[in-house]
Amino acid sequence: MSSSKERPALQRIGPFTLVEAIGKGGMAEIFRAEEALPDGRVRPVAIKRLFPRLSADREFVRMFVNEARLAARMQHPNIVRTFDLINTGSYYYIVMEFLEGADLEDILHQGAPGTPVLSLEETAFVVSEVARGLDCAHRGGHGGGTVVHRDISPGNILIGVQGEVKITDFGIARALEAVSHTQPGILKGKYEYMAPEYVQGKEIDGRADLFSLGVVLYEMLTTVSPFAAVLAQDVWDRLLYEEPEPPSRKVKGLPRALDGVAAQALAKEPAQRFQDGEALARALQPFWRRFSANELKRRLGERARQIREARSAPATEANLAAFLPPGEGGGDRTQEIHVDEVLDLVAPGTGETSLPDAQVKPRPTLDERGSTRRPGRPVLVLLALLASAVVAFAGWGAWRLWLRPDPVGFLSVTSDEPAHVWVNGEDLGAVPLSRIALPVGSHEVEVRRASGGVLRRKMVIEEERESTLAARFRKPPRRPPRPHKKHR
Repeated sequence: MSSSKERPALQRIGPFTLVEAIGKGGMAEIFRAEEALPDGRVRPVAIKRLFPRLSADREFVRMFVNEARLAARMQHPNIVRTFDLINTGSYYYIVMEFLEGADLEDILHQGAPGTPVLSLEETAFVVSEVARGLDCAHRGGHGGGTVVHRDISPGNILIGVQGEVKITDFGIARALEAVSHTQPGILKGKYEYMAPEYVQGKEIDGRADLFSLGVVLYEMLTTVSPFAAVLAQDVWDRLLYEEPEPPSRKVKGLPRALDGVAAQALAKEPAQRFQDGEALARALQPFWRRFSANELKRRLGERARQIREARSAPATEANLAAFLPPGEGGGDRTQEIHVDEVLDLVAPGTGETSLPDAQVKPRPTLDERGSTRRPGRPVLVLLALLASAVVAFAGWGAWRLWLRPDPVGFLSVTSDEPAHVWVNGEDLGAVPLSRIALPVGSHEVEVRRASGGVLRRKMVIEEERESTLAARFRKPPRRPPRPHKKHR
């Protein structure tokens, strides 16, 4: 057994132990972490720490908190779950489902220039899965309001080592819009994925996301973006006025039928596009159905695993400290406050919050209490009183903005025949499905075989537990009758 000196002294953010610094993106630093659950099990999670320039922007935080509350309600196999939002005074941490794998952007960069990395079938399957996730968000099928992602691009599509396809960072782009005018370049590099109506500043809906997904589809098929240019103005001109060349003319072997799908997805006018994600998924299904979903997930998972293994590095105190700011982590002193209570306290009935004004600080130590000043504003007094009551119970050192998603468990479904899984009347995709998050309680599950036939079961989902359903459509072979013994 290794000594304590050999183990890294991993940092902590409230109840989350940071295990590994994964990387940095345009808006956050990313960690793999672990959360200790009440029943003693450990749940892996991903934690993003927003950069200070965003955490300090009041308008960004206001919109971000509101969008995060909507994102936390979304439960779909093709959407990364949002668990929690923590504020330590100067920094915001987003706690999300951890998906071991790689993002689509990394996968697409693995091939030689001009050569598509993924096969036609893999490409059609990935885009179909993303379309189904968007369909759930756009229809409000998660129990909340309609959510438009606004930033569908390869970097926000994750591929797991089991071949899972999930969309991440719902709500981030809308919050970023609030700071783009004060922080030029924050959306740099994203223009080529924006729908024309988005660029023009018009009202947008889910069809803008489907246009962006059409750009991703075109890029996956041809290795080039249909509207890429050096200058932003040139990108906008192409978006607004130019029609991209059909994919089959750029890559030999692509079926011409796919040109129509790409053209409809990239239509300039929203009314001429696919009107929902399910329609786009159905249009792409013929291009991947010659393989089973299980086989395509196996191939995708292998690609993600290779990238993941190439980047894996042992967790060390140094590589975490390189990401964390001075004074962050290492402690377990986090005060807890429910975000809904803050919103009701500060601005009842408005849906807005002045939380960033509060300048919440860790609970003072005994030596510090004598010099602690009382906040001068009534709102701060209310927050302080509420915090004091919670501190007596929780004893943490940062504000934990609970998003309070409903408790969930997990459902996994397999089948001996190609089939789709429907839960409570909603199509969740092709088998196999692995650890699909569902609200705790009873659910009507149907496994619909592609060639006909339905298996129906009522499944009871328990909190943080996995229930499995193995659908068997093939009848077991009949045993031959035993030969009669001849009596002599």
